Amino acid sequence: MRQLSASAYRPDISTPLHAMRRRRRMADIIDRASEQAERERLACIERQSAAASRSAVPSGVLDCVDCDEPIPAQRRARVPGATRCVDCESAAEQHAAHFAR
Repeated sequence: MRQLSASAYRPDISTPLHAMRRRRRMADIIDRASEQAERERLACIERQSAAASRSAVPSGVLDCVDCDEPIPAQRRARVPGATRCVDCESAAEQHAAHFAR
């Protein structure tokens, strides 16, 4: 009696049904990987958005944080998020430039 090798028990991998199942499994794996990547991307965007909103300057800042004088409407319109009046901002920039050297 002739012995059959282990490969004789394996289905023929060239059959159309086997190839279709293999493609379907591969597509499922790729779909799951794409969905996971999309979830991670959206979570990253959400974290960045939350961090930005926490650090954002409130839009209702009307007075200079240094001298408590009103920030002119024209400056607030041209520089959204401005927290200092022009004089205090100039002084802060000069101070920063002096210590940056």
